[in-house]
Amino acid sequence: MHLKDATLLVVDDEPYYCEIAKDWFEREGCRVLTADDGVAALAVVDKEKVNAIITDIRMPRMDGVELIRRLKARGSYTPTAVALSGFSDLEPREAYDLGIEAQLSKPVSRKVLISAVETGLTDRAQLWGGSPVSGKRFAIQAQFQSLQSAHDNH
Repeated sequence: MHLKDATLLVVDDEPYYCEIAKDWFEREGCRVLTADDGVAALAVVDKEKVNAIITDIRMPRMDGVELIRRLKARGSYTPTAVALSGFSDLEPREAYDLGIEAQLSKPVSRKVLISAVETGLTDRAQLWGGSPVSGKRFAIQAQFQSLQSAHDNH
């Protein structure tokens, strides 16, 4: 899916971050919804089909981790999720298990945030279907007297 076709939900208890992210993604052609915590975000998701969520981790009433847990537990669909935090309070393994595509530190640059959401929205076959090696390939040839001499000359 392309950004211009996506509906995003930005969840942050700091209105400034919601406004900035909303502006950035609207310039990319996205439809952007906002919520000030996880409780409000669940209400939005109940009414709207959301393709990606950008959520702060630490928020009152319901934090970003609990929001993603509850969305995942519903089982119907889980939007792409990108977590933002000024703190490192989410272990990478936990983020992975929840299905969080990227975990970014605040403040985040426009380019990094947009790239993370674009990657999360990209079809997995397209994302992983290309050749793993790009550029020129070189063959290296070497001759050694024995296996031991090859090992000694590494």
